[in-house]
Amino acid sequence: MAYMIFTQDCADGPAIREKHRDAHLAYLDDRMDILIASGALQDEEGKSIGACILIDVDTLEEARDFATRDPFATAGLFRTLTIQRWNRFYLHGRKDRGPFRPLPRD
Repeated sequence: MAYMIFTQDCADGPAIREKHRDAHLAYLDDRMDILIASGALQDEEGKSIGACILIDVDTLEEARDFATRDPFATAGLFRTLTIQRWNRFYLHGRKDRGPFRPLPRD
């Protein structure tokens, strides 16, 4: 089951992102088996203001555990954190209703 994690940064977001970026990326790298997609949300000037992460886990509790253990979360980056099931219909430009299959790593 896929879950979407949607976050919005707190007022001190840029400083927290800078300080904890490497730990956050290492956290994601260590979980490539469940990571579908991840990226920062940006305002029109290109400033990071939040994130959207898609993961493949079985339960909401697993998704919540993933989100709250992220170094960005433990550092207090998130003003809001929303987790919702994501019902995938299209993936990589085509209909894809089967189980999640990660793309080969480069």
